Amino acid sequence: RIEAAQIRQFKDVVQREDDHLILSLKDGKTLVKGNSSFTDEVDTSPKDPEHLTEDADQVVQYFFLYYYKENGLYLIEVLYYEGTGFLLVQQDTGATYHLFSPPVFGPEKHQFATASMDLEAGYNPNGIQIWQKKGLQWTKSFEQVYTDFGVSNPHWDSKTHLSFQKYTWNGADGKVAKGELKLSFQNSQWKED
Repeated sequence: RIEAAQIRQFKDVVQREDDHLILSLKDGKTLVKGNSSFTDEVDTSPKDPEHLTEDADQVVQYFFLYYYKENGLYLIEVLYYEGTGFLLVQQDTGATYHLFSPPVFGPEKHQFATASMDLEAGYNPNGIQIWQKKGLQWTKSFEQVYTDFGVSNPHWDSKTHLSFQKYTWNGADGKVAKGELKLSFQNSQWKED
């Protein structure tokens, strides 16, 4: 894991104490994310946004990936018994945002895209999220989950155009077809081209 090297790089704002990840917030407080195991009490109901499936086993682990100093954001990888998620934590407020993948920031750094692909197992969504900074908060301006294909590698062609690699799996022969999916920002909303 890259966590140890990343914590050394950002030791002024991130620490690991056993199973606890400690993030420094701007107001002098800290946000602590503690790992859970099979013996810990964890709510795995569908209402709990930190769990991807209703029947998820009771294991959650948090790993520090990166600190985006320019935006004051921490990126945390969340590992479940089966499946993965990502949290973005805002250093100013402690607000937490659930992402499909690590963010890919737009040219002006006030928006980012995520893309996720899990064609067969079904533990993670196949989809896209686009987030935008409004005031002090990040808001989701677009989210689309696909059932017949997955996407990866978001690329900002401009501040109003995104492209993704698109993969369609044929379960009958096991082959994956590769294509491209494009989004553009038109009339105040993101749309597929």
